Amino acid sequence: MLASRNTPKTVKNVIFVIFFLLIVVYSYFALKDIVTGSELTINTPLHNSTVNTSLIVVEGKAVNISFIYLNGRQIFTDEFGFFSEQLLLYSGYNIITITVKDRAGRATTEKIKVIYKSEI
Repeated sequence: MLASRNTPKTVKNVIFVIFFLLIVVYSYFALKDIVTGSELTINTPLHNSTVNTSLIVVEGKAVNISFIYLNGRQIFTDEFGFFSEQLLLYSGYNIITITVKDRAGRATTEKIKVIYKSEI
């Protein structure tokens, strides 16, 4: 008789624990991108590289972002976070600045130094 009285209470506790765990798991996945912030990877050009053409392609990937800027100009990514933009270099020393902002307003900036030597 005693076991049958505690069964509804045990079922309620199990349901409560399952409900609580579902809320925790949902919250983790909903807030994961906000907590971790943005990620920026630049594939080309390489830092401290020397090129012999004035027109280069800046390529990379940006994840968990709201905005991305190349030398202060807004550019766009595809649905997977990849970006590819052409950039005209000055003769000599160039600094390429890529800035990303996430939904929380946090900014991450990467600077790449490239030297353009013309073949004249």
